[in-house]
Amino acid sequence: MLSFAYHASSSQPTLAYAQNSGAGTKVEYAEYNGSAWTISDAVGNDSNNSYDIEQVALVYTTSSEPLIFYPGLSAISGGDRIYYTYRFKTDWTWKTVVVDNIKHSQTFIGIDAVKDSSGIIWASYSGYYGDLRYAKYGTTLPTSTIYTTASTTWNSIAIVNSNPAAAWYDSTNGDLRYGTYSAGVWTAESVSSTNDVGQYASLSSLSGSPFISYYDVTHANESFIS
Repeated sequence: MLSFAYHASSSQPTLAYAQNSGAGTKVEYAEYNGSAWTISDAVGNDSNNSYDIEQVALVYTTSSEPLIFYPGLSAISGGDRIYYTYRFKTDWTWKTVVVDNIKHSQTFIGIDAVKDSSGIIWASYSGYYGDLRYAKYGTTLPTSTIYTTASTTWNSIAIVNSNPAAAWYDSTNGDLRYGTYSAGVWTAESVSSTNDVGQYASLSSLSGSPFISYYDVTHANESFIS
């Protein structure tokens, strides 16, 4: 899956994506200058990690540096990891940091990121067998759990009414759920629990209120709720 964002300073379109390269998997960053695309390796071939080709999240720091969150199954740690990589303006080289280690969660299904009005970047991520978690990128990088369940998959994070909020599919119960962050605490609620709903959950803010699009498995159609 591609992750799209407008460049923080030039306002030109940019993309992040992962692809198989023969020797492994790499994460690439593409930048448009108005007439042509320039592609660079944000993460080169790494035989110790097999990245989920569908999942990357691109966002920009307050210094207009591209930052990409991505998952990987690590041969070193024996479990899944969430990473981020970012490009320094000083030398235009990419630096990679381990964000979180999650054992035995198998492949990652969902990862998303957003920047709030103060410049703090929030990332949500979940494993196929595991909790929905978040990381907060600013002066430090704390990680914690948004919602605990046997299986949480597709998720989306956004700033709603000035606060971080997340929508996700609770695949254990087949429910669409929504959570908000305030005063250091996440509060979760069930948005829809009738039938099997919530796959491909995508959250945005509409006039300060949450707007969630999702796939209704029972009726095989795309739906939304606000």
